Parts: sequence; C-alpha cells; structure tokens
Amino acid sequence: MKKRSIGVTISATIAIVFGAFSLSQYLVASQSWLKDLLHGNLPENVSLMTIFVSTLAIAYIVCGIGALRLKRWAREFLIFFMVVGIFYYISGIFTPACAPVIVLVFLLTPFILVHALVIYLLTRPKVKAKFAEAERESNSA
Repeated sequence: MKKRSIGVTISATIAIVFGAFSLSQYLVASQSWLKDLLHGNLPENVSLMTIFVSTLAIAYIVCGIGALRLKRWAREFLIFFMVVGIFYYISGIFTPACAPVIVLVFLLTPFILVHALVIYLLTRPKVKAKFAEAERESNSA
C-alpha cells in the first residue's frame, strides 16, 4: 500500500483533534447528567444540542481514524460531517446569544475555515486517488 498523502494526514488529524476537543468540552459541560446516567437515573436536562454535538464529535474521531487508514467511507462521511459542522457554526452566528454577532463571527470564523480546508483537502484529485488506490488494494488482497 502506498503512503497516504499529507492532505489525508492533515485532514484526519484535524478531524480527530476537533472531535476530541468537542467531545471533552461537552462531557465536562454535561457532567451532571452523566452522573445521573451512571447511577441509573434518567437525566432531566439533556439538551438535543448536547446529544447532536457529542454524536458529531464521535463521528469526527471515527472518520478521522478511518481516513488515516484510507477507508473510502471515512473520506465520504468526513466531507459530509465537515459540511454539517460548517452549517452548525454558521447557525451559531445567527442564533441569539449573550455575545454580539461580531464577536461570534470573530470566534467562529476560524472553525468554519478549518472545516472548509478539510473539505478542500479531501476533494483534491490526488487525495481521492489515494483512497481509490487503497480500496483497490484491499479488494485484491
């Protein structure tokens, strides 16, 4: 099997880091309902956003690991989840919050740009070719 490209390595690493950061952030923030869940009680105040972001974070980690192994499904799902992430961050800019919109734009723009970078890297012809080549090799083995 040929060595994976730098674009794949960068994209997968970004996905794993983003996933780990997001998951740890939401696990710390939702520590109270995790304690309830561990004690067999149903948590009272689990928000759908917490579940959504935690699921997205786990998907980032799984897809990042799959991308490092040059799995085609990982590349396709990672592109999809990065698009979902962009929409999530954009919706955060327009959602009423305690911070002014300009502050939200300033804080969220780097995340949007990193997601766009991953999409760009994963859609480059050489990167697509690496995934196709790895799939052909795994099918012939």
